[in-house]
Amino acid sequence: MNQNVTSIIESCFSAIENQRSPILRQHEAMVGTLSFVFANLMNFDYEYANTIRFVANLHDIGKIIITDETELINDHTNLGFNILNSINHEKTYIAAKVALHHHECWDGSGYPHKLSGDNIPIEARIVSICDTYDHLRATVIHDSAVQAIIKISEKFDPELLTVFLTNSDTFNAAYKAALNNPIPLIISTK
Repeated sequence: MNQNVTSIIESCFSAIENQRSPILRQHEAMVGTLSFVFANLMNFDYEYANTIRFVANLHDIGKIIITDETELINDHTNLGFNILNSINHEKTYIAAKVALHHHECWDGSGYPHKLSGDNIPIEARIVSICDTYDHLRATVIHDSAVQAIIKISEKFDPELLTVFLTNSDTFNAAYKAALNNPIPLIISTK
């Protein structure tokens, strides 16, 4: 799928989310930025790193159709999968898998399918760490967020967690930069 098509898809979903929940849109943009940084730290090529940013920007898309969050919040993964999987393109197929699996945990305690280890797509494992970090940063400072992630380390891919912890200052800097420029941008960490 060429960059123009992905830009159109991303812009459409961003506009819908921004109308429904600007906070959700900001969260997804932040997770997209952090996931792009993560992919660069993993030395993924630019195209793949940008794909990870794209899919991370849509990981919670299923929440746009949930009206009773207390009852159906766990359904957002299936709803997001169904929305994104209905668009017949390679990157939205990856985005659908991330939407479905970003709450799966390395130890098998996540949802919706209780997948564990390498059965969870790597893109979803990356988004999971970035998603958790962003949720924590909404209420605590960087060091406290890192400590909270360490306390639940069994939830994350150990190799990816090591990348995150080794480069936590990079994530802190990216987080602060993105707060000052909340529009999801294609950025470079190199």
